Amino acid sequence: MDYLLVLLIIAYLIAHYLKRIKLPAFQVIPVLLMSYFLIMALKYGILFYILPLGLWVIFLMSWHFEKRRLLNGFIFNLFLISLSIFLALLWEIKPTFFIATVFFTLLVLFVILGTLGPVFLVIFCYYNFFQVRKHERLSFANLLTLILAFGMTALYILNTFIEKIDLPPLINGILSIGPSLIIYVFFVFINYLMVSFLYLITASRKPTDFVIVLGAGLLNGREITPLLKSRIDKGLQFLTGNNSLVFSGGKGSDEALSEAQAMANYAIEQGVPTKQIILEEKSTNTYENMLFSKQIIGNHSARFVTNNFHVFRASLFAKKVGLKADGNGSKTAFYYLPNAILREFVGVMSMHKRRHLIMLALIVLFGIFQGIMNQFFSL
Repeated sequence: MDYLLVLLIIAYLIAHYLKRIKLPAFQVIPVLLMSYFLIMALKYGILFYILPLGLWVIFLMSWHFEKRRLLNGFIFNLFLISLSIFLALLWEIKPTFFIATVFFTLLVLFVILGTLGPVFLVIFCYYNFFQVRKHERLSFANLLTLILAFGMTALYILNTFIEKIDLPPLINGILSIGPSLIIYVFFVFINYLMVSFLYLITASRKPTDFVIVLGAGLLNGREITPLLKSRIDKGLQFLTGNNSLVFSGGKGSDEALSEAQAMANYAIEQGVPTKQIILEEKSTNTYENMLFSKQIIGNHSARFVTNNFHVFRASLFAKKVGLKADGNGSKTAFYYLPNAILREFVGVMSMHKRRHLIMLALIVLFGIFQGIMNQFFSL
C-alpha cells in the first residue's frame, strides 16, 4: 500500500511537470495522503482518525469560505498535532518506513518549536542582527530581532533567578504573568506563520485583467531598491498581451519622483509597452495601495504582487477595501526576512488590537488572581 501511494504521488508529479494535470500539488498530494490514512485507519480500526479527518474537513471549509483568517492557521496546526498522534498509533501497529518518515518529520517539527525552538530563536536573532547590520542601515525596524533576543535573554535570566529564591505566592503569581503573555504571543505568532505560509503557496496563477505591483521606498529618492525590483520582476511574470500593470506608490517627502513612476521607468527599460502601464501615485501605505488601485480597476479581475513576507497582511487590506485579488510573493533576501516577518506580525496584531488587548488583559488579571488565591490559601 505504501508503494502504491508513493507511485501515485510520483505519477502525479510527472504528469504535472509535463502539464498533463493542472491541479497543483497542494490540492492533490494532501488528498492522496488523507485517503491513504483513512484506508489504514479503517483496516486497523483506529477510531482516533476521526479527529484529524474532521479537523482537515473543517479547515478546508473555513479556507474555502475565507482564506484570509488567522483562525485557519490555528485549525491547521490542530490538524497537524492530531495527525501526528494518529501516526504514532498507526506506527505502533504497522511500523513501515513511509509512516515513520511522516511521523518523525512532524515530531521533529513540534519538538523544535516547543522545546529547542526558543533557544535556537534567541541564537538566530543575535546572528541575524549582525547579518542585517552588514547589509542595511540601522533603524528601529531592523532592530526587531535584536530587541526580541534581548527580551528573551532577560526572561531566561529572570526565570533562573526566581527558581533559586523563595518568593511569596503572591509575587510568584504576578511574575508568572510575563511568561504567560509570551506564550500567548508565541501561540498567535505560530498560527500567523502557518496561515501566511498556506496563503503564499496556494496563491492563484490564473491570468487576470490587472496586475497590481505595490510600491516601496526608493534608493536616493529616485532609484528602485533590490526589494522593489523583485516585486516588479515578479509582476512582469504575470504580464500578457491582454492585461495591464498597475504600479501603486506615491511620492514621499524625501523622493524626487513617485514610486509608481520609478517602477514604470524600470518596466519600460525591460521592454514593457507604456500602453500596458497604469500609474497610481497617491498612496502612502499598503491600505491606500489597495484602496486607490481598486478605484482604477473597478470590478475587473486582478492580482497584487509584493514581497513574500508582506503578502498576507496586504491581502487583509485588500479584503478591507473590497478588492477581490489574490497575492503573489516575490523572493526576499534571507537576512532581511526575520525583521520583516516580525514587523508584519506586529502589523497584523495591531489590525486586531482590541481582541489581543482583551486576551492580554485577561492573562494579567488571571495571574494576579492566581497570586492572591495562592497567598490566601498559604496563610
